[in-house]
Amino acid sequence: MRVTGSEQDFEGYRVWRSLTGQAGDWELLAQYDKTSFTPRSADITQVAGEWTGTVNYEASTVEGYILAYGGTELFTGHEYLLRVNSDSTFSISDVTLGGIALPLATEADYWYYDGDTPPSFEVFDSDMNSMVDSTGAKYFDGCYLYFGGMILSFSGPVPSEDVIFRIVGNLEKPEGKNSGLKYTYVDSNLTNGVTYYYDVTAYDFQITSPHSLENGIEGIAVTPMSLATGVLEAAVFDVRHTSGHSNGKVIPVVADPDAVTGHTYQVTFTDSTWNLVDKNTGAVVLADQTNQSGDEEYLVVDGLCVKVFSPPVGVNEITYTPSDNMWFSGINWGGSYLGGGMDLGCNFFGSSINTGYIKVELRFSTDPSKQQDAYVYLRRGTPSYGFVGMGKVPFTAWDVENNRQINVAFVENNGSSTQDMVWNPPNVSLGEREYLFILNSDYGDATWDANYKSWNLYDDADNFDVLYAMWVIADSDPSGNAKTYQDGDVFTITPNYPNTPQDVFEFDTRARVFTESVANLDAIRVVPNPYLVRNRWEPSADYSKLQFTHLPEKCTIRIYTLAGDLVQSIEHDGTQSHSGTEDWDLLNKDKQKVTSGIYIFHVESAVGEKVGKFAIVR
Repeated sequence: MRVTGSEQDFEGYRVWRSLTGQAGDWELLAQYDKTSFTPRSADITQVAGEWTGTVNYEASTVEGYILAYGGTELFTGHEYLLRVNSDSTFSISDVTLGGIALPLATEADYWYYDGDTPPSFEVFDSDMNSMVDSTGAKYFDGCYLYFGGMILSFSGPVPSEDVIFRIVGNLEKPEGKNSGLKYTYVDSNLTNGVTYYYDVTAYDFQITSPHSLENGIEGIAVTPMSLATGVLEAAVFDVRHTSGHSNGKVIPVVADPDAVTGHTYQVTFTDSTWNLVDKNTGAVVLADQTNQSGDEEYLVVDGLCVKVFSPPVGVNEITYTPSDNMWFSGINWGGSYLGGGMDLGCNFFGSSINTGYIKVELRFSTDPSKQQDAYVYLRRGTPSYGFVGMGKVPFTAWDVENNRQINVAFVENNGSSTQDMVWNPPNVSLGEREYLFILNSDYGDATWDANYKSWNLYDDADNFDVLYAMWVIADSDPSGNAKTYQDGDVFTITPNYPNTPQDVFEFDTRARVFTESVANLDAIRVVPNPYLVRNRWEPSADYSKLQFTHLPEKCTIRIYTLAGDLVQSIEHDGTQSHSGTEDWDLLNKDKQKVTSGIYIFHVESAVGEKVGKFAIVR
């Protein structure tokens, strides 16, 4: 068995917390596991009689053939009892269904759906590598038996009639909660000054025993505390898309506040990777990164986890202007847009284009001079989808960003009522299959013109530069007549724009920094107050501790009795960690334990002074 963390059987992470770090004192905070399943299987047990042969469950054949073609519902997950009769025929009962006997059918029935009549059985001859009618089929060395979505292989002599096998089908089950892996966890409702221990363990899963292994818990000590008053937390600010026009996003997140630099950063791109550049120093702090999924798997650098997202190739938006004039709907052929009636050209018949999609407008007009010619192909012609001439479309097609008119093509359905060399899908069944293809070539280009007229739209589909393919039907008005376009209507297809070398994103950061104007000495506290005998963060009865919190980064704390006698003086310097917390061990300046009573504290700093009081009960 491979150890936890191997690529083969790694399953997930667990997050643990403890107050002591000792074994038996760990609390499970969270568990994140891969979306995975225990595969279907079968347990086979010989429960009676003696036999020297073997029975095996043929998992690869079941998954790769039976269930792949017939559907996973064929696998019942039932419990069966099986034996071979004295005449070498099979006898099986379904225990799950109350012991019902499953007779051999007179005609082989390959598919068995749970809930149907009891299934028939089929015997597979390993020598012939074929299925045979199971009517009267008898056991033989090397036979295969199919039932309940399972295939069993037998080898050895004919079992005697007193040999009984118990077969239990195990359905596919999720491993864990299938929550998906996470790479961050935020713990909350903690107490400042209390030391906690944390650990993250990885565990695996396998079908055979042991089912799971987990690495041991060790633990790292962490003590939450308050920042110094006047210290602004590390932060990132709004991301600016300073160059390019992709639909991508950059999401910087503070992962380690102490490491944030306060610099400005840029995210730049090559054709397939991205870089993170410190604009202040010019250093490339992350180079040749490939992850643009926006998931959790990103490196942390300079205290930042920078997530980069690039949209998938596809259509971002489809609009018709004005929207009330929309006169057609998509016929669902499995496309991703327009109700299943439109998709990228490569997903219809095929296309030479699978990237670099452009924004297209179809500008409708009732003026023939503002319409354009289109290449027409005849479905069910001779040959089918062969070029039959130039037709008309009631619009001009444009590459919006380059102000470039582009070609289109459409299909006429042989023998249809609208076979007129004009693209005008009616409101009848299937819209007469007047498929529309938006091409990437310049309108009137001579080279492409010759190609379009010589190619077959279907057989040579991978040669065509089809951007988008549509199959639509005209909608009907309240009278049942087909709707049509209005002069000036515009149908717009806007693609997703992935990140390119022309795209640059930029964002600013702020390091943890002291700002005098936001310092608030009134926030200073003594915790706990009153101090009653002990508190939870003291490791033993021999050690006492209270804390001053929300202090300035650098200050002097003086503690007095009510009579004005100096008890202790403490120098606080949290400039390196921006800490606003300082411990006092309840010892006076002579290293003696202080007694119960009311005490005065005085905090002196560059930003001012604060006087307060607290109580100790011992």
